[in-house]
Amino acid sequence: MSRFTRRWFRNRGAEANFQKHFLPLSGARLAYLEIGVFQGASLHWMLSNVLTHPESKALAVDPWEKAGRRTQANMDAVFNLACANLRSWISSGRLLLLRGHSELVLSAPGRPKFDIAYIDGHHGYEHVVFDWQLAWPSLKPGGTVVFDDHTPGRNRNEGVVRGVSEFIRCNPEARELFDTKYQIAFTKP
Repeated sequence: MSRFTRRWFRNRGAEANFQKHFLPLSGARLAYLEIGVFQGASLHWMLSNVLTHPESKALAVDPWEKAGRRTQANMDAVFNLACANLRSWISSGRLLLLRGHSELVLSAPGRPKFDIAYIDGHHGYEHVVFDWQLAWPSLKPGGTVVFDDHTPGRNRNEGVVRGVSEFIRCNPEARELFDTKYQIAFTKP
């Protein structure tokens, strides 16, 4: 049984966005990338509801490192909880859950192409830019990239806002799919 102590995915509207835009893809053979996993709530939802084709795969990466008031021991416990929440997909081989920094994992040669990339990693500007610079070229044509915590006017997430602005400037061909209070998404032509 899954256990989530934080309800960010549901309470901040991400689940509603995913239901509207990704649930219609349920049953299709998809490849999914998630940068920033924490306890695995969004990943669990995608695997349960959208990535239901037996050949759908997910790659997820998070360093689970101490940050702010969270100690390394706390983040180790969060990692263990994520593993427990996602155990059935890990053991089936449908989910590759990697503990590390996205730049180390995603810059390796021969990385796969994805239909959907969800970026909810480090919120610093340089990290956001680096994540989309790795994720965008890895998207298949027609694929979607979603940036979480895109909240203009909130200083805490200013790095995400600036990183998304840079994405828009560098990728004028990207088509906005949705822009809500906490998320913005783009489709690759």
